[in-house]
Order: sequence, then C-alpha cells, then structure tokens
Amino acid sequence: MATHAHKQYASRGGALWLAAKLAFALGLIALVATQLRPNDLLTLWQALSLPWALAAAGMFGGGLLAMAWRYWHLLEGRVPLRDAVELVVAQTVASNLLASSAGVASYLALLLSRHGISLGRSVVVFVLARLGDLLVLAVALGATAALHWQQIATLRWPVLGALLGLCGILVAVGLVIALRERVVGLIHAFCIRLGLMRIGLVERGLERAALLGAADPARVGRLSAPLLLQSLVNTCCLVGYAYCSLRMFGVSIDPSVVLFVVVINLLIAAIPIQIFGGLGVVEVTTIALYGLFGVQSALLAPVMINGRIFFSLLNLVALIYLALSGRGRRAQGRAS
Repeated sequence: MATHAHKQYASRGGALWLAAKLAFALGLIALVATQLRPNDLLTLWQALSLPWALAAAGMFGGGLLAMAWRYWHLLEGRVPLRDAVELVVAQTVASNLLASSAGVASYLALLLSRHGISLGRSVVVFVLARLGDLLVLAVALGATAALHWQQIATLRWPVLGALLGLCGILVAVGLVIALRERVVGLIHAFCIRLGLMRIGLVERGLERAALLGAADPARVGRLSAPLLLQSLVNTCCLVGYAYCSLRMFGVSIDPSVVLFVVVINLLIAAIPIQIFGGLGVVEVTTIALYGLFGVQSALLAPVMINGRIFFSLLNLVALIYLALSGRGRRAQGRAS
C-alpha cells in the first residue's frame, strides 16, 4: 500500500515537474518573441542563404553519423553501423522533440530489445560517450575562455567553477575506473552520510558509477583513444551547425565565439530543466552570451526563432528517415 502511494506521489511529482518545465520553456520563448518586429521572420526566410542552409543540414547529419560511429566503436561492433545510425536518430529525435530522458530511454530500450545488450553495458557505453564529450568540452571551454577573457568579465567565476567541476568529474571517473568498487563504496557512504541519496540525480549518478566501476579497465583504456577523436568530431559538427545556422540568416560571428557559446549551452543542457531540445533555454542563453561580444539581441531574436523552426524541420526529416528505415526492416523480415 505504501509502495503504491509512493508511486502515485512520484508520478504526480513527475507530471508537475514536466508542466513546470513546459511553462518555463514557453515563458522564455515568449520573452524572445517580444523582441520581434512585424515581418522579421518572413524577411529572414526570404533572404535565406541556401548554401549555408545545406551546410547546416550537413553538419546536423554529420553529427548523427559521428555519434553512430562512436556507439558502434564502444559496442565493439556488436551493433551494425546501420543499426547504430537508427539508434542515434531515435535517441536524438526523442531528445530534441520531447526530453533528454526520453532519448536515453529509447537508446536503452532499442539496445536491449533489438540486440540483446544488457542494461549495464548500455549504461557504461552511454557514460563513456558522455565522458569523451566532457573532456572535449573542458578543453574547448578553457581555450575559448582564455581567448576571450576580457569580454566574459561577468562570467569569469562561473566559467572557472564549470572548469573545476568538469575536472573534478573527470578525475572522479578516472578513480572509479582505476580503483573500481572501493571508490564507488566510499562515494556511496559519503552521500548517505550527507543525505544526498534522496536526490534522484545523485542516486542515478551513483548507479552509473557502480556499473562503470564494474567495467574492465583494460577494455575502457583500449576504447578511450578513438573515443576522444569521435567526441571531437561530434563537437566540431555541433559547432559547425551553430555557425552555419547563423550564416544562413546573414549573421557572421567569430567561430571561436560560436564555440564558446555552444560549449556553455551544452553544459547547461546537462541540467534537467529543459524540454523539446532546450526550447527557450537555448534561445535566451544564446542571445545573452552573444550580447557579451556586442551582438544585439534585436538582431539575434528573429534568427533564434527561425533557427528553432529550421532545427525542428531537420528533426522531422530524421523522424521520416526513422519511419522509412523501420518499414524497410519490417519488409525485409517478412521477405526472409
């Protein structure tokens, strides 16, 4: 009875949190929309640069392929590359059109149902992929912050805090991989003493740490070098997409500034306050960050709204690909 009541409470709490995130996203996007003038959106679409739009679409697709390559590598070929592409497309579309948790759930479900890969191994692969991204992001953040130290005066302490946090995570994970269960046990005991286990994010983090601690250190080391290259390629595609999506609407910004903004947005995306691919949060954060470099919000507001529309269209194309691929898979199964 108590368990049933707890589940009902958790379900109600989840629904309220989802509603809060939705209201937050709509409020932020409405704030951006207040800076629009009549015909701003239509004028930008009429002046759209087709070569830059195609380049942006190419970067979007390149990012999907880079992530598929990474999963194929981390799973050591147990999942064919074509299936890895479908996996990444499903995860990406679910994350961008719903929530990041939906993307993770689709990733875990597809690996288990189609390929029989255990939940534990799937989580380890997911964590390793994210760690590769974090290392690349830490280096990129440090380099771009040093390059633009004068312009980011108001963000120096948060940036330094983020760098310290990233370094702390990477060191902690290194210790977990090297010392395995001993470190996980110490962290678990520490969190229990501080009462942190009541926080869902901490509990899930420790569960993943336990799975990572059980992984073979030799195998993790063997996978690490290619993983860094794959994470670098993925990050380059994300930055390239952001740069091209600005250029296609006639806005030219220093690529190093674009890299700084993308890194900050990716770090903010780790905070579970977003929905629909960061709707509202990405737009407001991007406008505020570019403002540090002298780019006016009135110029960026219509670009951000149109960029969101373009981004949604790309995800729709990816969803159509997923549907067609699934139909082809079913037809192939019936033929065999």
